[in-house]
Amino acid sequence: MKITEIKTFKTCPSTSRSSYSAPRTRLYVWPKGETILENLANRRQRPYTTYKKVIVPEVLRRLGITEDVKVRWSSKCGCTMCPCSPGFFIDVKDQSWNPSPTGWANKEIHVTIAA
Repeated sequence: MKITEIKTFKTCPSTSRSSYSAPRTRLYVWPKGETILENLANRRQRPYTTYKKVIVPEVLRRLGITEDVKVRWSSKCGCTMCPCSPGFFIDVKDQSWNPSPTGWANKEIHVTIAA
């Protein structure tokens, strides 16, 4: 697996997500060239243990996050109501990377990978 693109977005605190979950960093992995139908079919079968061992450390390194982090896979990462957006929750303790009143980032990291 090879990372082809990393996009980082700071989400707006006024999004509907903030009404039912605390702000946190989320990381989503997208296979390059996957169609919407393929994504719907494959989202419950992602090799997330491989992503956690191979992709996540490389993404953190590229973003300059060298502090102690807790990474946890969730099928409901982007939506607490259904498994429509699986991904990783990343709890970053370094407040210089994610300044906010609570000390947690409200960022989304989207990673595109090639097989």
